[in-house]
Amino acid sequence: MNNDTNIQNDEIDLRELFLTIKQNINYLIYITATITILAALYAFLATPWFEAKAILEIGSYKEDNKNIPLNDTNKLVKRLSIVYIDVLKSDIDRDAFITSINTIKKNDSFIEIVALAKTNDKAKIEINKIIDKINKTDANKILEVKQKLQSKISQADRNLFNAKEFSLNEIKDKLKYEKNVHLKQLENQMSVIKLNIASLIKDRSYLQNKVVKKTNDTSLKAISIMQISSINNQLSDLRLQNIEVQEKIDSIVNVVINDLKRDKEIIEKDTIVKLEEDKKIAQFAMSDYNFKNSELVGEIIVKSTATKPKRKLIIIVAFITGLMLSIFIIFFMNFIRNMKEMK
Repeated sequence: MNNDTNIQNDEIDLRELFLTIKQNINYLIYITATITILAALYAFLATPWFEAKAILEIGSYKEDNKNIPLNDTNKLVKRLSIVYIDVLKSDIDRDAFITSINTIKKNDSFIEIVALAKTNDKAKIEINKIIDKINKTDANKILEVKQKLQSKISQADRNLFNAKEFSLNEIKDKLKYEKNVHLKQLENQMSVIKLNIASLIKDRSYLQNKVVKKTNDTSLKAISIMQISSINNQLSDLRLQNIEVQEKIDSIVNVVINDLKRDKEIIEKDTIVKLEEDKKIAQFAMSDYNFKNSELVGEIIVKSTATKPKRKLIIIVAFITGLMLSIFIIFFMNFIRNMKEMK
């Protein structure tokens, strides 16, 4: 029974509400229409703002077959945001301004620049200002990289000069000295030793065969034997000297010269070749082909219709707001009227 009564009361209340609105329909139409018309006038008379958007690929250069960005993208975005957005926020009389500068998600090699202006051309100009700024930064970075590469080339030239004119020539001079001077000196020394050995052997043979065996003079024989003993001692010394000289000759031929040849080959085939390769790599790295400036991906995207004000949205919101406000005013006026009647 109570439920039926509540439903009946709700129906009565709704009827009264709709009846109140119906009785004041002119107010509703007037207020809603006024607010909607005013909003429409604002939407159509307000200065239109156009949005332009650009995707920029950050410049790079190659090093060891890897692409190295000319600028740290995140730092570049922060720096540009401060200069072109934060610093200029207080200047509200501009005809164009940058609204956002962000990196592309999952790809730090690209940044997105969005500008808002009273015309599409002005929005493009604003974006081109940032592109020019980035290109100047790229040019400075490229100059810095090229200076480092030029330093590498100069260092490689110095190292090549040192390797060819000093290290290599020094080894060649040593080889020439060991072959043409030192070795010949030892060979001459050995020849002298052999001649001395032959001479001593001849003298000893003479003393043994001509003097000791044939003489009857005891004192002469004793002297000859002493001479033979002295010759034997000299022969022993000379043979030792001969062995020592031969060892020196073998050392020069088998060790010193081979070591020098190996060092010469290392410098010619390893050191100089590597330095020349490093120089060629640095020279190639300095070529314009190896550098890529920051550039637009495609073209600056502009819209033919204004981004601001959003006319449809403003009119719809104004209409709904006007409708709700007019209903509120109608109920409020009805409430005031009822209060006066009750008094």
